[in-house]
Formats: sequence, C-alpha cells, structure tokens
Amino acid sequence: MFNFTCPDCGAQCTFGGTRYPTIEHEPTCPAWLVKKAVSERDRAWFKDHPEASEYHRPLLPGDLGVPVSLEGLVLGSASGRPLKTRVTRLPDDFIHRAWPADLVINPMSLWGEFLVHKIAAAQGGNRFQF
Repeated sequence: MFNFTCPDCGAQCTFGGTRYPTIEHEPTCPAWLVKKAVSERDRAWFKDHPEASEYHRPLLPGDLGVPVSLEGLVLGSASGRPLKTRVTRLPDDFIHRAWPADLVINPMSLWGEFLVHKIAAAQGGNRFQF
C-alpha cells in the first residue's frame, strides 16, 4: 500500500470510492497549481482540436504532479526514447496523461521518493491519479 503526504500543503492521499487514489491539495499548493496549469493547457489543446482524442507532447512537471523542474529528478528513460506524455480525452472532460513507463527517477532528489512509489503503484496495475 502506498501512502503519501504532500510536502507543500500537508494533504493526505485518500483511497475514496473510485478506483483512483486521489489527493485533495490546498488551493494555493504549488503541486496543485502546476497540475491545474497542465490540465488547462491540455483542455485548451483539445478545444482547438475538437476532432482529436489523443496527442503527444513533451513530459512536463505537472504530468507527474510535482512543482519542481524535472532536471535532476527525471534522469531519462531506460530505453533512451524521448520523454513524451500521451494525453487522452475521455468522457466528461476527463483528461488522462500517460508518461513513459520506463522513466529513470533519481530517488534522492526532491520529490524523487514520491515518484518512485507512484510509478511502482502504476506498474502494479493500480493507476495513481495525482
């Protein structure tokens, strides 16, 4: 089982009535704000491309739910492939983001331990929505 407390606002990860564990950040939390900005950007892209259901773009800190630069945190991908996020529009204006499954994370960096656990949970078949 994976438990997480946001180091910025103290929010606790909860396992509510959905299959996706969630975390309710404070409205001014940097982790929430970066995630919100990425969501707004993706929704705007889909608004400009109404026929599309999916697109690919560079990996952003908000994709991983971290309010820090990826430099020193994400070291690359094990396969050497470019770090791209697949963004999919689902019903009810829900946006799903999938980052490369073979990210190489520096566990000693700020937010690194969180990402190591988050990725392990995803690889275990449990998608973790931050």
